[in-house]
Amino acid sequence: MNKAVSILAIMLVLVAVTQITSGGIVNKLEKINKNLLVNEEWGVELECLTEYPWCVKPGSVWELEFRITNTGEHDDEYEIYDFEGNGFPTYAISDLKKVSLAPGESRTFTVTAGVKEDAPYEYGIGMCIVAQSLVGPPIDAAEVEIGFEIKPSNGPYKVRLWGPTTCEAGETCTYTMTAEDPEGDEIYYEIIWGESIVDCNTTIIGPFPSGAEATIDITWEEEGKMFVNVQAFNHAEVHGKSYLLFSHVKELPVVVPYSYSKNTGLLQNVISKIYPGFFKHKATQYTTIPHLFFLLTILKQ
Repeated sequence: MNKAVSILAIMLVLVAVTQITSGGIVNKLEKINKNLLVNEEWGVELECLTEYPWCVKPGSVWELEFRITNTGEHDDEYEIYDFEGNGFPTYAISDLKKVSLAPGESRTFTVTAGVKEDAPYEYGIGMCIVAQSLVGPPIDAAEVEIGFEIKPSNGPYKVRLWGPTTCEAGETCTYTMTAEDPEGDEIYYEIIWGESIVDCNTTIIGPFPSGAEATIDITWEEEGKMFVNVQAFNHAEVHGKSYLLFSHVKELPVVVPYSYSKNTGLLQNVISKIYPGFFKHKATQYTTIPHLFFLLTILKQ
């Protein structure tokens, strides 16, 4: 009896080993490993090419142009998923449902994004347009969020901001901005500038006609990496209540290089131009040896 049980146990072990080595667990592991490896060879990018207001009124409909690109190394087919409300007062419907793309190939399509007539004011919602591969692994997908805040009127959009992106400490630079209002209303601008959102300055200018240029002069007192943020806005009144209508924020990075004395080493000056803010102190606190040390450190990386 014991001998028969031992023989049966040995046979079961042999069957299990055979299953593992001949297409069972080994094949499954190989398939998993293969999927993990090919994930790097699959990719898709989804972009919204059309600007739209952040604040929109009920009943608004916007035609947005999108672009989908196969960034992987294989032919692929993608399905575009709509946002059909699902109880929310907004929707986003694509005119392209499925598309096959070769590596590097792109296709543009239109998404109709809108707000229902009965949508309540002061209501913010994000809608997602999703592209999912039907051939590649599950992670071969991309999404773009379309955000609206529902107000009594459409707010300004298409904000543009330009001006110097490199300025010397103490220098006054002029920055220019424009925006458009879908209903032709006048526009105000809130400008924020400085090193961080905590350490910054802010002012409001306006009103200006829709599409007209507005300017502001900024004197950069501090050194380092700075920014200029601009947000256009106006307001609408309904039943005696005023609603602010803001645009998306436009940001412009600005570099104010750290200044050094004439005794500064040449190497440190070069590094400060390439990496603004690399040295937080004046050059006279450093010698030639630290200069060489920093250079060797960079070259070794």
